[in-house]
Order: sequence, then structure tokens, then C-alpha cells
Amino acid sequence: MNAPRPAPRVVGIAFVALAIGACATAPAERSGDDADAGAQAYLERMVARLRVAPEIATRVALQLDDSPEIRLRIPTGGVFGIDTAILEPRVLVPLTRIATVLRQYDRTMLELVGYTDSFGSRAYNEEFSRQRAQAIAERLIADGVDAQRITVRGAGEAEALSDNRSAAGRQLNRRVEIVIRLRPPSPRAVS
Repeated sequence: MNAPRPAPRVVGIAFVALAIGACATAPAERSGDDADAGAQAYLERMVARLRVAPEIATRVALQLDDSPEIRLRIPTGGVFGIDTAILEPRVLVPLTRIATVLRQYDRTMLELVGYTDSFGSRAYNEEFSRQRAQAIAERLIADGVDAQRITVRGAGEAEALSDNRSAAGRQLNRRVEIVIRLRPPSPRAVS
């Protein structure tokens, strides 16, 4: 059984109690670099727009560490049937709204990571969690998100948010996260 992962430094949380956090310093003071401040502002605007699907996305957080990213957490209960990677019809419209935001903020790359609880073998959980992440990726692509921006992986029971001894803990661990990062800058042409 894996231990819960440590909490990252989170600047803003949306959904449930939306509060895009005000940091202790202004963006330009924080990094000293206008490009970094611009990138952070871009991600902060994106977090605000990702409020479009609170019925399926329970948490969206902007993490500002060495590699700024947004994590959009989608618990799998109600998104998928039991022991299946087929999306429930009720989640198609919310996923379309998320896809609309992702299309508008196209300077980003998306990693969809599926997670499970600890029941079942490691190999089964990794493949099953990958299939669920892939189902969401396919829906985003069908809604116009460029497939070249998306990678998918199944993490199985790794990076547990809670222990697996209780039903509530297992439910927290079963999720798909959309990790959103800025695209690396293109190499400049040499004259």
C-alpha cells in the first residue's frame, strides 16, 4: 500500500470553494522575470475558466513550483460505471465545456493520468486506470482538443490521496487528473 503523497504548494483552488489565490507578492516580484510572470498569469486565467464543470471536476489547483502546472481532478465515481472505462452519458456535456477551455488555452500540453484504489493486481490497476484516462482523452479529442497536445498514462494505485482501508479513502483514490503544463518554448531560428 502506498502512502498518501505530500501536498504541493498550491496557489489557487477552484470548484467547491473557488478562490484563485492571491500570493504574497505580485507575479513579477515573485519570479523577477516577465516571461515567468506572463506564464503564471496565463495559467491563472485558465484556472478561472476551468470552473465550467463543477459537477464532475471537484478540484482544480494551480501549483507554482519549478514547473508550474494546473491539476484538474475528476473523481471516477459517476463518470464511469462500475469496473468499466465507458463514460457515463451525463458527463459528456461537462467534458465538452472543459474541452472548450482547453482549446482556447492552446499554449498548454495535457497529461491525463488515471488512478485506482489498491484492490486488484498492480498490472490490472495500471491498465484499467490508463483505459479510463484514455476514455476522457478521446472525448476531449472528439471535442476538438488537438491530440498532439495529449499524453495518457495509468498510474494505478500510485500517488494515493488517502489510504485504501475505508470506502471513502478508496473513492478518493479512484480518479483521473488532467495535468496542464505550458508548452516548452520553440527553439529560435538561427540566422
